[in-house]
Amino acid sequence: MKKLMSVTLTGFCLLLMASIGHTSDLFSEDAVATARHFAQIIDNGNYADAYSQASPILRLAQTQQEFVTSVERERQLLGPVQQRHLKALRAIGIYPRFPDGDYLIVQFEARTMHKEKAAEVILLRHQNGVWLVADYSIR
Repeated sequence: MKKLMSVTLTGFCLLLMASIGHTSDLFSEDAVATARHFAQIIDNGNYADAYSQASPILRLAQTQQEFVTSVERERQLLGPVQQRHLKALRAIGIYPRFPDGDYLIVQFEARTMHKEKAAEVILLRHQNGVWLVADYSIR
């Protein structure tokens, strides 16, 4: 009886660990998909649309004109993104200038017309069950 209980408990723990890992993978996949979609909007030159789809935190941190001007300046310097791939993903709870919360830093390595390796960084915040862009930059 003791052995059966031990085997059952071990199996349950393994099942729980596997499901938690799978959930976090899906969580990250949703976040990366959000970041890629946002980057595509920027790639298409729809900076005002990107701004309107971003987190309220981004809109509190800067006006639409400030955001558009910043992204336009970065794109003029580096040129359009020709290719990007996911380089890093990091979950954090504290980010400078923003309230504490559930954040994910998504970093892409991008090749642009004028720069072989640019760092494209998209900060996401999890709010009301969805990931929203809280900050964007490419350098």
